[in-house]
Amino acid sequence: AGPDPGPPPATAPPPGAPTSPVAAAPAPATAASDPHSPYSAPRAAVAEGSQVVQGQEVVAAGFWRRAAAYLIDSTLVGVAYYSLFTVLLLLVFLVGLVGDGTRWLESGNAMSVLMMVFGYGLYGLISVGYYAGMESSSMQATLGKLAVGIKVVGADGARLSRGRALGRWASSFASYATLGVGYLMVAFTDRKRGLHDLIAGTQVVDRWAYTARAELQRHELGPVTWVVLILGGVVWLGVIGFVGAAMALGLR
Repeated sequence: AGPDPGPPPATAPPPGAPTSPVAAAPAPATAASDPHSPYSAPRAAVAEGSQVVQGQEVVAAGFWRRAAAYLIDSTLVGVAYYSLFTVLLLLVFLVGLVGDGTRWLESGNAMSVLMMVFGYGLYGLISVGYYAGMESSSMQATLGKLAVGIKVVGADGARLSRGRALGRWASSFASYATLGVGYLMVAFTDRKRGLHDLIAGTQVVDRWAYTARAELQRHELGPVTWVVLILGGVVWLGVIGFVGAAMALGLR
């Protein structure tokens, strides 16, 4: 008998075949929509108050657009106030004519104080109803802001609640108390926020910011803004010229 040939020689497994006698289990499928999946598209998180939302820049409303809006709004509030106050004065005058004229004259000082207090209160009611009411509405802007294409939102771009809008209106007194410096801060701060915006946690942006059509935002001044600013400048020059002429005549 010949020599024992021994076991047959081992052959290398074909390329790609598992080396383990147990077949490897397939990897579990991961949904592409899962944000933790390595196969999903990378996403950049947007921080609260960021200047970029969904790939679009958030355009803050600059000083001149806000100034034009203020000119419109202050004119509307002033017209409403003086109209109501004039009607009130006429009613009080008629009541005085119908009543005892002597008592009317004797109580004139008290009536003057009462009318002053009521006048300031009436202006405050009109102002807070206009600004806080409209900025917390679905429009998110006063008529002046709508005209120049801007709106008021929270620091996260959300619509203001009534309480937040009321707080913003009350915070405007801080900007008044600083002799207007709080308003001038809009021209120098990074996100064009005034002192009252910083206190209330709000911002004024283009009307298309934080919307599905953010690409419609614009940096430049619109035609309405230019017209309002030019008319406002002409009026102020006229007032300054009138006051200067009156002072010149008084010094003669």
